[in-house]
Amino acid sequence: DPDWKVLFDSTKALSQDREAFDQILTIGYDLLRDLAQVLENESSADVVNVDLGGRLKPWAERLGFQGIEMLKNGLDQAYRLQTRNVNQQLGLDDLALEVLSRAPAPSPSEE
Repeated sequence: DPDWKVLFDSTKALSQDREAFDQILTIGYDLLRDLAQVLENESSADVVNVDLGGRLKPWAERLGFQGIEMLKNGLDQAYRLQTRNVNQQLGLDDLALEVLSRAPAPSPSEE
C-alpha cells in the first residue's frame, strides 16, 4: 500500500512555490520526453537527464507509451490549474492517485 502521508506531503512540498512549480513542470516534461525517447529508440543520445541513464529504460518499459501519455496529460492539467490559480496540490494529488490506481502491482522481487 502507498504511504499516503508521504505522498500528500510530497505533493504539498512540490506545489508551495509557484516559480518552483513552473520549474518542476519543466523537469517533468523533460523526463517524460526522455522516457519516450528511450522507449522509442532505445538510445540515450538525446536524453536530457543523463544522470538517470540507467533508470530510464526500466521506467520507460514499465510505463509504456500509454503511461507516459497519462503522466503528460496530468502535467498538462497541473499547468492549466496553475494558470487559473487553482490549488496546484490538488492537481498533483489527483495525478498521483490516478498513477497509483493504474500501476501494476510490484512483483515479489521489487518489494
